[in-house]
Amino acid sequence: MLAVAQLSAGARWRGARADAEVLLNAAGRQLLTGLCGVEEDVLARALPSWGQEDAKLSAGQNGVPAAAWRTGGTVAFGCRLCTARRTGQELRTVRYAPRWERACVRHGRWLLDADAHQPLEHLNLRGLPEVVAAQRRWAKVARRAVRAGVKPERVFALA
Repeated sequence: MLAVAQLSAGARWRGARADAEVLLNAAGRQLLTGLCGVEEDVLARALPSWGQEDAKLSAGQNGVPAAAWRTGGTVAFGCRLCTARRTGQELRTVRYAPRWERACVRHGRWLLDADAHQPLEHLNLRGLPEVVAAQRRWAKVARRAVRAGVKPERVFALA
């Protein structure tokens, strides 16, 4: 059975969070692979945090399956309209995307952080065509930044 890291003293359970994920150590990933009957590379593609570990997990576990909860990071709500287009169902989804990749240019939406108590999933960009146009140009800007030795996130922060 997986040993789940305990909440710190005084922490209260406030329900499910859209930005919560479980990190597994190597033994935990092996156990889950065996339980699911799915190859590890398939799970790695489906679960973006698959290969990530928390320092608490790697310290002295000696091959014992372990897991830790993590919240936050680069988790954003996905575009429900894009999800419906791909799956046929308009479902709430989350995706791993840095802030500079949060605009859905197809549907004119800025996708918000998927944090604990966020009632909104997106902001309407239909009245701001310059934001959508900037998102379309972003890949070119990011390539130029990398060639110039600057991290794309620094360029985004400056903009």
